[in-house]
Amino acid sequence: MSTTTQITISPQGQLTIPKSWRSILGMKKGNKIIAQLKRTPQGAAVILSLQPENWTELVAGSGRGLWSDSDIYITQERSSWK
Repeated sequence: MSTTTQITISPQGQLTIPKSWRSILGMKKGNKIIAQLKRTPQGAAVILSLQPENWTELVAGSGRGLWSDSDIYITQERSSWK
């Protein structure tokens, strides 16, 4: 899904996320969002995400399998020291 809209920055430097977007994102009054600035070939882009209630649950298991061959690698490296 992709949606584009024009948002005006207020004199105080604030912007309002459209209600339809807040509904889709599940945002409620008082929620915190994370703003990420990314450089792209076209310039800069801002990515807004709803801050998770629990970071631990969000990232738990995300590295599973990342070090699956570490024991083999360590054994091979130690063998090469002889």
